[in-house]
Amino acid sequence: VSFVMKDAISITNKNKEKLEELRKLIEIETVNGKNRILLLCDNYFNGQIIYSFLKDRDINITLVKDKDELRKQLATNKFDILIMDIFENSQKDYDLIRWVRGRYKEKELPIIFINNRKKVEEEFNIFDLGINDIVEKPISKDKLLIKIENQLKIKLSMKVTETLEKERENISFHCSIYLT
Repeated sequence: VSFVMKDAISITNKNKEKLEELRKLIEIETVNGKNRILLLCDNYFNGQIIYSFLKDRDINITLVKDKDELRKQLATNKFDILIMDIFENSQKDYDLIRWVRGRYKEKELPIIFINNRKKVEEEFNIFDLGINDIVEKPISKDKLLIKIENQLKIKLSMKVTETLEKERENISFHCSIYLT
């Protein structure tokens, strides 16, 4: 019995260490700027404004001007967030969101949509397509930064939860072996 207890305590201590590592990971990724943002902006001027909001945050930003460039970037690189600032808000834009969601779940690649219209029913339609958040124009730097930070925290907390769930399953498996 003492052998089993020592192993169970060892597993528990390992979990505490992993939890502490995960806590540090959250701080590192949100504070030290290891995040990559893909910014789709079909208006050069707006793209430069948004880029200037983010460049001082030590975030890797890739700015693309059209849907084809966006598809190429997503095919070859990994991003933490997609920000879409599209002037038209047309059916083609909604099809692009569907295309992204066909490849990435909301928790894998959060989408922040910059909306130039204030119709509530339109926002509901956009959320139904799978975007994670909206920023209305004119864009507030502080509001955009808060929404980015929130999406990064949500994404990271989901990763932590998944990791802890896997560890819990692993512990349960080991404990059932010891108890039988």
